[in-house]
This record gives sequence, structure tokens and C-alpha cells, in this order.
Amino acid sequence: MKKSLINLVAGCVVGFSGLAQAAIIDFTGGTAYLNSGASCNTTDVTLCSSVDYYEEDGFVFDFIGSFEYVGNYYNASNSVVHAHWQNGLQAMEIKKSNGGVFDLNYFILTSNTIVGGGWASGAEETYVEAWAGGVMLERLLLTPDTWGFVGVNNIGSPLQTDPQIYLSSNFDAVDTVRFTSASTVHGQPGHQHDAYCFGMDMFFIDQAAPDFNDVPAPASIALLGLGLLALSSRSLKRNK
Repeated sequence: MKKSLINLVAGCVVGFSGLAQAAIIDFTGGTAYLNSGASCNTTDVTLCSSVDYYEEDGFVFDFIGSFEYVGNYYNASNSVVHAHWQNGLQAMEIKKSNGGVFDLNYFILTSNTIVGGGWASGAEETYVEAWAGGVMLERLLLTPDTWGFVGVNNIGSPLQTDPQIYLSSNFDAVDTVRFTSASTVHGQPGHQHDAYCFGMDMFFIDQAAPDFNDVPAPASIALLGLGLLALSSRSLKRNK
């Protein structure tokens, strides 16, 4: 699966460069804390419902105003975060678990549609906002996206390629990233341009955004690993 390839490549690069704070949030291997007080561990085949907030790799994804979903929402063996604005959701926020600043460089939209479980109309108004010290640095209007996970660069998909969102330098050194809809921006519940279904995946934090067009095949990844091992071996020999 393409998500696994991206994680492996990014893991090699991050490990080699020593960027300990870098993270790819893919909504697997984390913990969803439910409205009931129970918790739910995320995998690519489980779905956690009525989620209050979610933690993974030192980051918190907090639903404000309602309780939503994390996990295999689309039954595609791929875990995502998914919410419904008209359920009363006011915002979704990303912060570091222990406070502090971070860079958000990239994520994938998996749904952004007014029509529940259906095609995007093109009139959806959903935003991602960069915040630092209580000041909003940027609000970016997100592209509409038909319901369902199809990944990126899927030629011939019956739906559409899920949009890749590349963020500006305004999303560097932020303490909060906030997602809002037209109703929360304009203060008009039921606003006609609200997105109903809203889903996301693959947040690249404190590391460069990927280029999915240049993801190496498994054989190339193996060669990369062997190359790194060879370099490490030569370095050890020189230090003896």
C-alpha cells in the first residue's frame, strides 16, 4: 500500500538525518479517547467512533463541539480522521501533546463534501488555519473532495484523486492548526456552503512534504536501505 511505502521512505530519511521531532500522522498506532471515557487503539482495519480526541506520536487531534471518527472509516483498509460539521462540530485542532510549536507541511484530504457519502458540489467552504500565540497567520480555503478514500495519483479511479494540500511557510512554528467550516466562520449554523463529510490523512509534521510522483518502488527502497547500511559499515571501519 502506498501509505506504507511513504512511511518507510520518510522513516529512512528522518532516521538518517536525525530529526527526532519529525512525524507522519497516519492515524494508525495511536489512541482515540472516547466520549464514554474508554479508549480505542487505531489500526488500518478498526474504526473508533464517538471520539473526543486522538493522540499519536506526541500530537493531539481534538474535536470541538462533537464526537467524531478515527480509523478505517471507508472500509478501505486505510485509517483516517473523519468528521461531520452538521453534527455540531465547531472546529478540529492539532497541537503538540506537551505544548510547543511545530511545522505542518502537508496532508491529504479524503472527503470535503456537502453531500453526505456523495460527490462534492464545488461550493464547499472548509478552511485550515495557522495559529501562533493567539494570532491567526493564515486561513486557506480547502478544495472540495468527493466522499471516500482513493489515495493520490490513482489513474482511472471511479471517484477522484484525493487532493494533496501543500502548506505555506505561515504553517511553520505554529502552536495550533485549526480546521473550520463556513458555519463556524460566519456564525450561521446550517450555512448552505458547509461541508458535511470531512476527512483527512497523512499529516507531515516537522519534515518536508513528500512527492508522490517520485515514490520509489519496493526494489528501489531495498537498494536505498542497503546503501545506507554500506555507508554505516564503512564509517564504523574508519573509526576503529
